[in-house]
Amino acid sequence: MSAITGNGSEKIAHLGFVQSVIRSHEAPALMAKAAAIVVVLFVYAAYLFAPPSGTVRLSLLALIGAFLVFVLWLVDGHYNSIRASYVALYDEVRRAENTDFSLDASRFKTTDQTSKLLISQPALLYIGSIVAIAALSLTA
Repeated sequence: MSAITGNGSEKIAHLGFVQSVIRSHEAPALMAKAAAIVVVLFVYAAYLFAPPSGTVRLSLLALIGAFLVFVLWLVDGHYNSIRASYVALYDEVRRAENTDFSLDASRFKTTDQTSKLLISQPALLYIGSIVAIAALSLTA
């Protein structure tokens, strides 16, 4: 697309669209974190209240829980990666004199960015949960 010189109100409207896309990707990432917390709490509750005779089932439950937390970790990283791409698009539109008014942020998405988000400080909570659940499954 060719760049279009827009007046200030068109640029502000475009920034508003980009900002709404950024906000729409925050909710699924937050829901993935909440679901991971629920899975971890469920596994711990099962270990606390289950009879000692069901250790094989508890080990299987813990492994399934660890797998679910791993999947939710990937989902969270995916949505945070998309969100980071749109934040970069927002910054570019904000600084640019001319803009093409596109919402395509694919040129800002890199695999390096995704891998950094998967091992960022908030993602360490997922990793810690997976390790804790796996340790529980080994002790059962």
